[in-house]
Amino acid sequence: LDFYLANYYFGVNITSLLPEQDAGRSVRVLAPPQALQNFLRQVQDEVAPGLTSFALNDITRIVEAVSERYGQRFMETQTCEAIRSRLIQLEEANGTGRVKLVDFYESDNSQDAFSLTEHPEFLKSVGALDTSDPSVPRVIIPNYLNIQSNCRNPASAFYAICCMDMCEDLMDHLESEIRDPFARLEQILELVSALPSASVSAPRTLPAALVRKLEEVASHHNGFVPLHSRLFAQWMHFAYPRECKYPHISDTILNTSTKEWSATTGLSHTLSEADISNYVESLRPASKSLVASAADSGSEDESKQCRLTMWTPDEELIDADAWMMAHSERQAVEGRFSLRSLLRVTAMIAASVSLLGILKGQTWFALEGVRAMQCGGPLTSQGFFSDRKVLKYV
Repeated sequence: LDFYLANYYFGVNITSLLPEQDAGRSVRVLAPPQALQNFLRQVQDEVAPGLTSFALNDITRIVEAVSERYGQRFMETQTCEAIRSRLIQLEEANGTGRVKLVDFYESDNSQDAFSLTEHPEFLKSVGALDTSDPSVPRVIIPNYLNIQSNCRNPASAFYAICCMDMCEDLMDHLESEIRDPFARLEQILELVSALPSASVSAPRTLPAALVRKLEEVASHHNGFVPLHSRLFAQWMHFAYPRECKYPHISDTILNTSTKEWSATTGLSHTLSEADISNYVESLRPASKSLVASAADSGSEDESKQCRLTMWTPDEELIDADAWMMAHSERQAVEGRFSLRSLLRVTAMIAASVSLLGILKGQTWFALEGVRAMQCGGPLTSQGFFSDRKVLKYV
């Protein structure tokens, strides 16, 4: 089991090892971290409690359980959460979901199992860098967490184990509540205002600038907001900047590993200590100027506080044809509903007018009867009841 886990963790293909290689030696050379060994023992106790000797079937069950639980039980809690926590500590301002690149490089992570040393060009190419202000580039926390270099690639090469997309739970909730591929602006605002996340408390009042952006999305789609579109994904990023990734326009970023990027560019995907020092020095003046400017102004513009400077109006739909068909059907249904409602209201008004006329006639007839009784004369035969037999009071 230790031999399997060592090869699994380091991405070594067991079948490629020569028969004469010593398994024990491989475990010693490729010894996984103690935390990973503890994880293996926990899974072993859960799957095969109390066993001191193992048949092949027992080993198989344990190995399958390790593979199934590795992502959520170890990768997410030990690696991803550590990176996420460190980036949130470095965050430029509370809740922006961004870390100034100068702070990213200056952070002391000597005690961590990871290093924040990726080349800025690599970060930019994989979509983890906000360059809306070129003088002060920023790392986008959820985008950085989900780049391939933070994934674990088992030797099978059939899949990669990556950090969980924290936005999926939020989208699952919206989909279950809306039960449609699109929704009205008011419904989305109501749901999101009441929807908490790991870093956002609820209920809350959404910033006016953010509400205006959703109004723009709805206006772009004739009053509806498609849930599976780039514009709504972009809006969700600014509503939950630590959980939801910023959706770049298609074909503007690469989904590539560090090895592939280095092979293509001829550059190292990480910076040396000397490179980091030089780069930080080049960024420091602009960073200090930004801090001083913010202090002088007292408060930033609301759109800048939300980092909406990165907002673009470019739309992309997962299935544009299906969206247009569903949108047309909904408009037709609402149109028929509106026509039926109009006809129903018209009929009610007509009935009300008719009823008022009848009541008016009855009232007039009753008053005439009273006058006739007072004067001792006949009842006048006029009005709505003129065709009926005239009564006389003696």
